[in-house]
Amino acid sequence: MKALLCSYLLSALASTSFAAVLQYKTRTDIATGFYLLSGMAVADFNGDGKPDIVATDIRAKNLYVYLNDGTGNFGAPKITPVTMMASGAGKVITGDFNEDGKQDVILATVSGYQASIILTGNNDGTFTQQQDVAGGYGFVSGVAVDINKDKHLDLVLGLNGSTYSFIGDGHGGFQKGNLNSLGGGYGDFTGVTVADFNLDSNPDVVVVSINPPSDIRFYSGAANGNFSSPVIVPQSSFPQPAWLSSADFNGDGFPDLLVGATDLLVGATDSAGVVPGNGDGTFDFSKLSYLAIPQGKAFDADPPMVAAVDIDGDKKVDAVVSDDVSHTINIFLNDGTGEFSQSSPDFSAPIGSGGTNLSVADLNDDGIPDLIVNSGTQNISIFLSIKPKLVPTVGLSSSSPSQFVGSSVNIMANVSGGDGTPTGAVTLMDGSVSLGQQTLDSSGNAVFSLSNLSAGQHNLTAAYAGDTNFNAVTSTTLSQSITDLQLSFTTASQTVSSGGTATYILAATPVGGLSGSVTLTCSGLPSQTTCDPATITLTGQPATTSLSVRTSAPVNSKRSRSYSAYVFLPLLALCCTRRRRVLTPLLSVSALFILSSFAMGCGSNNSSSSSTTVPGTPIGSTTFTVTGTVTNGGSTLTRTATAALIVQ
Repeated sequence: MKALLCSYLLSALASTSFAAVLQYKTRTDIATGFYLLSGMAVADFNGDGKPDIVATDIRAKNLYVYLNDGTGNFGAPKITPVTMMASGAGKVITGDFNEDGKQDVILATVSGYQASIILTGNNDGTFTQQQDVAGGYGFVSGVAVDINKDKHLDLVLGLNGSTYSFIGDGHGGFQKGNLNSLGGGYGDFTGVTVADFNLDSNPDVVVVSINPPSDIRFYSGAANGNFSSPVIVPQSSFPQPAWLSSADFNGDGFPDLLVGATDLLVGATDSAGVVPGNGDGTFDFSKLSYLAIPQGKAFDADPPMVAAVDIDGDKKVDAVVSDDVSHTINIFLNDGTGEFSQSSPDFSAPIGSGGTNLSVADLNDDGIPDLIVNSGTQNISIFLSIKPKLVPTVGLSSSSPSQFVGSSVNIMANVSGGDGTPTGAVTLMDGSVSLGQQTLDSSGNAVFSLSNLSAGQHNLTAAYAGDTNFNAVTSTTLSQSITDLQLSFTTASQTVSSGGTATYILAATPVGGLSGSVTLTCSGLPSQTTCDPATITLTGQPATTSLSVRTSAPVNSKRSRSYSAYVFLPLLALCCTRRRRVLTPLLSVSALFILSSFAMGCGSNNSSSSSTTVPGTPIGSTTFTVTGTVTNGGSTLTRTATAALIVQ
């Protein structure tokens, strides 16, 4: 069997749920040109926030870093030479061990003198070699985790025949911990996982050994980072357990185990499954849920690699299995029960043979984990996720659901999604007719200002074209009323005599469901003619009212004059004066005035009268106008109708 070198990284991934069928792009390969790809891990090695890949060749004394451009594409590697007594590099573990904000590497050597070499990151994809881990050896599996709760990364390593712990000082140095147990026989501890399995708030360790004695071992951890003697987990389900991960798959609050195993005695048949934890450091194999990985047999095949990660963002831990027997990588989505009853993977794709490294990380920054596995002995195979497009919500509203024809109305469209703001264009449709297109603003809004809609009911919809994250979708229908008014006379002509009243019947017909009170006024009437005030109340239906036009008849008036005063006024003046000498002139004037008055009156009896005519409505035909006015929300609509008035 090829050397088994296991590595995976579960990156921090977005929690957005993508309720859709899993989709991945066609596999892309990084052709390393290695003799044998022995170690691989994923971390951000140049500080740009994008996960990169570090890899090793079993026959090369180098670290190779492939920098990610943010889309999951990688160029030629940056190479850091490593001084070692061994013939080549093996497994790698990443972490910020000296706490300078840069990713470092612990490198295991193989094929010769075994050591664990510390290399501190330069934040550009290269490293500076430091001292070896004191008292350390090479390792075939391991994790970097704080086991003594001092907020510094420590190491738990699986070796050939033993497991070890090393306590980190936060400056890049390590001291051997008490986890130092011989495995017995040829125990090759290829799988290591750390979690609080007995719920005492201290990290515990579980390891698996693929070679005899081929068992699962539990180490109970203490607060100071020490561990108890191992307890063999009784089980017969996995003849040769090789890979190991842990998570709470069934949601009961207890960490469970995800195991990948093989059976070399029957020609390398593979199996993988989830074993529920009991919360006390034991596990219930009676409730083991096998994962339906493709079946087959293959000689010299490596055991299946496993990883526990929430793939679809539903906050339920899923399982990833890379199987060397069937040459496939598989994803099993968890329904929350941890039972994985599906008869086939939710996603499966072919890979090359000889895979010994599996990583899961978001390489293309879409919030969905991507898959990284060495496919064959040389290539790094990458499966980039295809982010399912979300279905946005398109809302449509009007500044005035009912508006007069010719007036402006604003139609507002809003496109919103559960994850981010949709971008792109939205088209406003009136049935099948486009009323225009707008680009969404930074809040997902678009405003259409319309002033040319015809009178009537308009069924408006907003059609969103979609973008890279959101599907195209059309809103529900918004009913927009554009109202109008028509005025007409049932009889457009009336004939009356002067002084008579003409009564017209006026019909008001609303358009577009117009409602309101219509005020009627008259203009263009002949002189001496009036129009009674009138209104029509509309409720969306036609209505009529009578309109009275009143004419005026001519009026004759007489004025009478009395001449007696002309006689008595001089006499009155005479009687009242004391000066007799003025009598004669006054009598003379009076006499003359009296004679003149009698002469003008032609012998009438002391009085006379004259006639004056007040004109009425002129005789003839006149066309006049009736104006109807209705107001709604500060807007005014006026409409007119004409009629004839004939006066005789």
